[in-house]
Amino acid sequence: MPGSYRASFFTLRDVCVNLNVAIRGQSKNSDSFFHSPVEGIGGEGSIWGFLIAGKSKRNFRNLILVGDAGSGKSTLLKSVAVAYAEGHYKRNKESRKAPKLVPIVLVATEVVDSIVNADISLCQAAAHNFRLSKISKHKEFNNWINSQIKRSKCLVLIDGIDEISDINHRKKFNEWINRTVRKNPGNYFIVSTRQAGYDNSILKNFVVLEVRDLSLDGVERFIANYYLNEDLNLQNIQVVARQRTAKRLGKPFFLSFRSLKDSHYLAAQKKTGHLAGTLITKIMSTPALTKMAVNPLSLSMMVAIHSEKYPLPASRPKLYEELCRTLLSPKPNLNITTPKTERNEDSLTQDYQILLLKELALNLMKNGKLEFSTAEATAYLSSHIRNWTGNSAEKSKDLAKKFLENIQYKSGLLIDANTIGNKRFSHKCIQEFLAADQLRDNDQLNLNSTSFVYQRLNETWWNETIRLYAAISTSNTTIKILDNAYKRFRKKPADNVAAFELLFDCLQDCHQNLPIWVKAKLQTVLHRSLESKVPIIREYSAKVKLSQRFSNSFISEDKYREFDKFYLTCCEYQVFVDRNKPLNKYYQPD
Repeated sequence: MPGSYRASFFTLRDVCVNLNVAIRGQSKNSDSFFHSPVEGIGGEGSIWGFLIAGKSKRNFRNLILVGDAGSGKSTLLKSVAVAYAEGHYKRNKESRKAPKLVPIVLVATEVVDSIVNADISLCQAAAHNFRLSKISKHKEFNNWINSQIKRSKCLVLIDGIDEISDINHRKKFNEWINRTVRKNPGNYFIVSTRQAGYDNSILKNFVVLEVRDLSLDGVERFIANYYLNEDLNLQNIQVVARQRTAKRLGKPFFLSFRSLKDSHYLAAQKKTGHLAGTLITKIMSTPALTKMAVNPLSLSMMVAIHSEKYPLPASRPKLYEELCRTLLSPKPNLNITTPKTERNEDSLTQDYQILLLKELALNLMKNGKLEFSTAEATAYLSSHIRNWTGNSAEKSKDLAKKFLENIQYKSGLLIDANTIGNKRFSHKCIQEFLAADQLRDNDQLNLNSTSFVYQRLNETWWNETIRLYAAISTSNTTIKILDNAYKRFRKKPADNVAAFELLFDCLQDCHQNLPIWVKAKLQTVLHRSLESKVPIIREYSAKVKLSQRFSNSFISEDKYREFDKFYLTCCEYQVFVDRNKPLNKYYQPD
């Protein structure tokens, strides 16, 4: 639960809902899934289906997981790693036929420096996770990892290559992945990235999977699980004992109540059924909320906001803003263990706290960072506090330190990073939104953020921040951003693919605020790009065209069939052809 102050109560399996994936090119809205090569095998539609298929078809051992911001890529990788580490995948119907593997989790931003500077091996990268532990110093441990790799018994999960801000470092990291796959044949590799960070010219011989949106049934299960877990935890009924029981039974926390036929579980289920039903009804009856709810991050934000009795916003930027305000508002006593901080008359107001978070987020984005040390953040924020409050340097530094502690332990917007002593925002999307909001504030102070944004239109690190900035800015600012992106693309198409993609990402986010003539011009650009000489532009144009096609209502022929009144373009059909090549199916016309 990113950003939830109750997150410490939940384990990954308490509220995690299985996500389906599909080979790139298939509509996200389609109910059907590929039938080969995993037809008849448990796990069809899930990542486990591909792992099972990899036992007989080696091309399914190298997978790239591509998804939008907040689509659940990292959570999906973590759930697979936990399933293997705890062994409960053997007891699950959809995963019990999966190969027996040793999971190796590599967070791209944590190992990229070692890889770029020293070109370390896969074994050394795996040991990097335990660098602060005594076990990493044991020769037997390193020998064991190396033996598992040589025996092709490892599942290497590489998370977040799009979060590497330096383009040259990201390129070298991708090249390292290619070399590592070649040097260690037979092992399984799953790499996760946003579309903006994926470079198919470097990462070759991988099957590209797209994370599908949550089904409406998945939305309902997530909401029901959240409220049930929340109520059971807030009752504080033998929490530790129940979690131990759940671990022994290999089940989520709330299911341990059911297995013990606990009366508290039945009472909580009855109580929370109404709360969950209210939110589900609201989401299903509001098209804007339904569209956002299929994104796991947006859905978790909706639940967090609704559980605090606040109204649900109908747009993604407003949802982020409301979440921050909700989590910074006073909370009931939940018996959470937090460091003792003094309450005094100089405590920062909620508005000041949000201002500080926005300044911190924009500074991190400018420096290409997701993590920061407490000392760095305290030094940076204390100067702002001193300017705003007029306090002494020492008092401002003390307030900055207490501010960071309160934000982490009372709101959950900041969390401990994997690097010991460092912190980070609970999700990259939170950092990106706050940075975008600060850019808008700078505009209002005549600091001219637009020129800053123009220089970064082709930088994938800034893609999501610019999208959010365009969505919350005035229509004139949005039009200027689109115009600059188009001019850059028209001048050198092959060198400005990111700017081209940004055009249509902004069209999706700002559709309601744009004049008709702007939308018409973008559609003209799209149609011309379907015939582009640059393959990646043709591919992306076809993807946008297909997305627009499936978002429109088809004409129903009967109960089971619908058809589109517009002809399919050659470029769209090529997406279908390319999608079937990894399945050894060839549909190229004669």
